[in-house]
Amino acid sequence: MMSPETTQKNLRVWIYTRYSTDKQSQKSIEDQLTECQRFCARNGWRVAHVLRDPELTGFIDLRPGYQELLAAIENREVDVIVAENIDRIVRDGEHSAALEKSCTFHDVQIWTIQEGKVGPMQLALKSLMSGEMRRTVALQAHRGLAGNVAKGRSAGGLSYGYEIARDHRGDRIVGELCIVDHEAAIVRRIMSEYADGKTPQKIASDLNADGIPSPSGTAWRQNTINGNLKRGTGIINNELYIGVRVWNRLEYRLHPKSQKRVSRRRPREEWVVAEVPLLRIADDDLWDRVKQRQMGLRSPCRTEAVAGTPEAKPYSFRRAKYLLSGLLFCRCGGRLTIAGTGKKRYYCERAKQLGPSKCAGMTGLPQLEAEAAVLAGMKKDLMQAAAVAAFRDGMEKEFKKTSEAASEEKAAVEKRLRKVDKQIGNATSAIMAGMNSPALLQELSKAEEQKADLIARIDQLRRPPLEIPKDLDRRFADLVRNLETVLSKPDLIVQAADVMKTLVEKIVVKERPEGGHILDLQGNLARMLKASAPNLDWPNDDLFESSRKLVAGVGFEPTTFRL
Repeated sequence: MMSPETTQKNLRVWIYTRYSTDKQSQKSIEDQLTECQRFCARNGWRVAHVLRDPELTGFIDLRPGYQELLAAIENREVDVIVAENIDRIVRDGEHSAALEKSCTFHDVQIWTIQEGKVGPMQLALKSLMSGEMRRTVALQAHRGLAGNVAKGRSAGGLSYGYEIARDHRGDRIVGELCIVDHEAAIVRRIMSEYADGKTPQKIASDLNADGIPSPSGTAWRQNTINGNLKRGTGIINNELYIGVRVWNRLEYRLHPKSQKRVSRRRPREEWVVAEVPLLRIADDDLWDRVKQRQMGLRSPCRTEAVAGTPEAKPYSFRRAKYLLSGLLFCRCGGRLTIAGTGKKRYYCERAKQLGPSKCAGMTGLPQLEAEAAVLAGMKKDLMQAAAVAAFRDGMEKEFKKTSEAASEEKAAVEKRLRKVDKQIGNATSAIMAGMNSPALLQELSKAEEQKADLIARIDQLRRPPLEIPKDLDRRFADLVRNLETVLSKPDLIVQAADVMKTLVEKIVVKERPEGGHILDLQGNLARMLKASAPNLDWPNDDLFESSRKLVAGVGFEPTTFRL
């Protein structure tokens, strides 16, 4: 092993440790740390910081510990990085190149127990070798799994209804599965009920009501049953239940930007199919009835959408179709979704998916009545004189707190600035006296940067005190009128929904025993204030919260406004 070129005890040494999967022992990190600490002790280095990244691969750089290390390099907080070997720090060629550039620019050395001092060429070659080895191992493992499947053995993964088989000693038999009888009965129940016309939502609801654990151990959901026909996921699409194992249907790749595992459907000719009659749970008649009903429910447009494989967009990225889209929630916490071919109504999505054991649901809330109730209440009652006065008082108190806190922080920052000025003066005097060592120059540079940051912060804290506009009620009324104007044009519903989201955070809907619904409108008046006076420099959006109750149903009778 090479001996370090320097034994300076004032070097800031950071140790980095990592292991890849939960199959490796936690002792792996502690063993690495012990060896690295011994390495540092032999070379006279004092360890300043230790980083740990458990159960994370070195082929991604979005690791908390590694990101902290990169930030420390950029902030000039580390002089030497110590690890067991290069593979612990980085295993990707692109990432190793970025690390090498950053270390070279900031004069940071990399030392490992196995390689000694690591140079640019060594870092690049080792990372390239790691990447090539990974691909080779993946190909070899893939070939081996394909052979196992062809012989009727499992390639990994465990479907609901099965468990790993054991020998006469109770030891697991790798690649062998056996049927779990009570789970197999649930699989047959699901298929039978689906074939008889029961919806996946109703099936999931009944299973939850009966207290039957789902494959994940939590509540059953319709997607657990429906899955994805093209990908072969979901209870009603798993061909293993009819004694056919299909493997290699999907491939997984690491996305270069998100660094997350992404699945892709392979061409059918690459699938590996094997008969495993001992694992059959459902007979052909039951399977055929399930497939007949499933095919009968698929419309041409849905089939076309699946073939094109556009995944459903996350809720937050869907374009609003209705004024209150995304704002209505059931008292159970579930989101309300709209349904109906004629007059649209809102229903609890959670009650629909999980059943009455999780939420009793509610009578459908008419879309038009809900919108009318919210608009009427906002226009008529939200900005009553008493409400405006109470809000104004609360905001003034909050502004006062903000101003006092800013004054206290300003005093603390000014005190810190005086201390930094003194450090700069001392360092400058020392340099003028001839003590211009690299360490002293570095400390002076760091102090100058701190001074600039402190001065900038003081300037921010010198903002004039905020005042609430005297015409607050008029401003807000204009905002509501703008909403009404936009709402009158159906082609501008997206803009109307955007304005509504400016004023309202969520609306909790509760059904009244005597009929109708109570709408508990929860908004942020500070945000409303910002919307009504966008030219002012407001400190934040969370100064004050409020809610407003409205009643939808007969008469839309409004209740009291709450702050």
